[in-house]
Amino acid sequence: MELVSGELGSTEAAGELLAGLDKQFATTQKYTTVRRSANKPGQELIVDLGNISLSDDYPTVAWESKGSEYSYRLNVGDNSYDVAATSEKVVLQKIEPFSERSMKYSVDVLKDGKVLSESKTRRLSWLSGKKLKKFQEDVTAVKKYDTDGFMMAGVLKEHGLLVPAMQTYESFFSQNSDDDDINDLRPFMIEVYARLKLQALQEEVTETYQANL
Repeated sequence: MELVSGELGSTEAAGELLAGLDKQFATTQKYTTVRRSANKPGQELIVDLGNISLSDDYPTVAWESKGSEYSYRLNVGDNSYDVAATSEKVVLQKIEPFSERSMKYSVDVLKDGKVLSESKTRRLSWLSGKKLKKFQEDVTAVKKYDTDGFMMAGVLKEHGLLVPAMQTYESFFSQNSDDDDINDLRPFMIEVYARLKLQALQEEVTETYQANL
């Protein structure tokens, strides 16, 4: 390769990024099989949650909507957030920062003020200290090479920031839907949906992926 104009970045950094992408792609493959799990009677309204990380810049929790007629109560430690019903497929709710290394959280589904179901508890972690510093270093490194957000989404995912990773991947796929090779990258999106326990979206994208192999 001959440099015609401009400057080449560190080849070592570029190599590390490419190696990281290759490792991520290998991981994504286990999520590309549709596994429909039939809900037992009475479980269809129970929200399933993932273990995720948050930060001051990315304080949003997400879960699968159970329908526009239902509202929610998000419980984080001793705090609760009342969350309005939505017609969207995914419910999004920002929360206040916490100083603990991690916190238990759960989601109640309500209708007309009555609790219909309670989810199992999962864990939220707030990036701080060395973990936050490493994330910021990775973001700085990837910005030198990332032109469309795809690599940034990977960095977010690797640090457990699954909600912004999901949003960044969704933007990338929307903007590049006509790309001939876009189907090869869908497993990255499928993995994030799976880890966030967004089963309907995971199945939808997996079916699209398999249909275009």
